[in-house]
Amino acid sequence: MNRYLKLVHMEIHRFRYILAALLGLVAVVQWGALVWSARRMDAALDEVEKFGRYTMYINELSDRKISYAEAIYNAQQLYILSVLAVIGTLCAYLLFVWYRDWLGRSTFIYRLLMLPSARSSIYLSKLTAIVVFIIASLAFQALSLAIGGVIFEVLIRGDRQGESYFVDIVNATLVLQYLMPLRLGDFALNYGLGIVAVLVVFTGILIERSYRWTGIAYAVGYVLICAAAIVIPINVMGMYRTSSYLYTAEIVGIELAIILFVAAVSIWLGFRLLRRKISV
Repeated sequence: MNRYLKLVHMEIHRFRYILAALLGLVAVVQWGALVWSARRMDAALDEVEKFGRYTMYINELSDRKISYAEAIYNAQQLYILSVLAVIGTLCAYLLFVWYRDWLGRSTFIYRLLMLPSARSSIYLSKLTAIVVFIIASLAFQALSLAIGGVIFEVLIRGDRQGESYFVDIVNATLVLQYLMPLRLGDFALNYGLGIVAVLVVFTGILIERSYRWTGIAYAVGYVLICAAAIVIPINVMGMYRTSSYLYTAEIVGIELAIILFVAAVSIWLGFRLLRRKISV
């Protein structure tokens, strides 16, 4: 356990500056977009109040409120781009976290393989680091939204501020709906599938490293088979069709069993390859 924790610390330590810079970029983009959106909406109301050429709309707009959720909605493109930048970087890191050790100048992977501990700890430490990065990114996004609310209150005077609840803020943009699902089941499904995808990619990389050139085809085939095993049953069983022979709860149960099976096979195969196929 002690060596496993040291490996986790090492993986987090190596990526900390990249993650910090990435989250800093998210903050700058999202807060900047919020300031632009809020000021634009506030200026529009100032224009209505100042000039009389919109007289017919004065009564309608005099009680107009600007909500935090609405400000996010009007700048949602920049919010989406910032979140996609984080997701894209973490996806690239799935490959980098393994190939960096193999392709670096000192082939660091061989030093890891020679450690007097189970090789499975290498696999688990890299997986744990990815999960920590995901949790950190999610927590920072929640913090960014909270700070954004304070910025919004500073920018918009009190009599123009409309109420915004957490549900409204999340629903303001599609990317936040996927990132922060409001239902526990959706949250578990989204992030559970994400972790299973990480396991499949990790095992695919180990297959490629074990068999080299032919391993590329094996790895791609393995990833495609796992994806098909999860996606195809949903269509075959007709989860989204009213004419399905199975109840939705039964289909969800079957799909959950398939996902757990894919995760278990990926972990078992990854451990086996590290233990028996990859040598120093």
